[in-house]
Amino acid sequence: MELQTIQNLIYEIRGQKVMLDYDLAMMYQVETKVLNQSVKRNIKRFPADFMFQLTETEYQFLRSQIVTLNENGEILKSQIVTSSWGGKRKLPYAFTEQGVAMLSGLLNSDIAIETKDEMANFEQLFTQIAPEEIGDKFNLFTLVGKDFFAITAGKQVHYNSMIGSGGGFGLLFRKPTTWCIARNDRYTLELIKKEGTYTLSYFPEEYKKQMLFLGSKSGKDSEKMKEVELTSVQTPSGNSSFKEAGLIIECKLTQITTPSLDDFYSQEIKDSISEANEDANTYRQFVFGEITSVWVRKKIASE
Repeated sequence: MELQTIQNLIYEIRGQKVMLDYDLAMMYQVETKVLNQSVKRNIKRFPADFMFQLTETEYQFLRSQIVTLNENGEILKSQIVTSSWGGKRKLPYAFTEQGVAMLSGLLNSDIAIETKDEMANFEQLFTQIAPEEIGDKFNLFTLVGKDFFAITAGKQVHYNSMIGSGGGFGLLFRKPTTWCIARNDRYTLELIKKEGTYTLSYFPEEYKKQMLFLGSKSGKDSEKMKEVELTSVQTPSGNSSFKEAGLIIECKLTQITTPSLDDFYSQEIKDSISEANEDANTYRQFVFGEITSVWVRKKIASE
């Protein structure tokens, strides 16, 4: 986070310069409740000159004063009123400079322990194989033509998935590569561009309901990732997927291209693209990604 951004999150309350719990949670990419749980477990390390809870009067004053700006400098809703880190909330805690320093050490330690535990849990479920071995375990045409798969981008604290459509495997610039099709207005595609990495998670037929749900609404203006009946899991490299997946392919974004009708010689394909792109504002794009890691559920890998 840039220095100027951090400075904008420092307020003066009770004559002291402080930072609020949800801003610190955003900085450390954890949920506010996780941050406060770390504090409660170590409450003796946070005396009154390290941390205090705002009163209702102080909260209302900040609520009336603090606004957030978008990239164009336009005023948005007060960050205190509606927070992407948990909606309505209790009165926030304020941390002084000493409190922030103490919290930093605790969170870094907790995050390291949590990450280690998650990695151990992930590797109990999945085993890693080389990209060249995918065809030994799975029928590639079944994977892209019949099996349900989810395209997921983002980290554990914020991620989104959409149902996959078509695609394939091969070599591109001598790198093992996968490609898939995505609509340009998909929120997941926005996250792929932002993060530069994503996962393809393949599921058996029994998860058809969950896959269709992922394609039924956008995650940009809904809580669909909390609603979907799947269990999120983080790969050792920090990408998001699901414990129920039979195959997880981690990808590094290589190229996003928009096909032109002039690029195709099959009238059937031209008609298909024209039909899919009837709305001038929405169109299909091809997403190419270098395969960086491949994980298979241990039950499948042993077969």
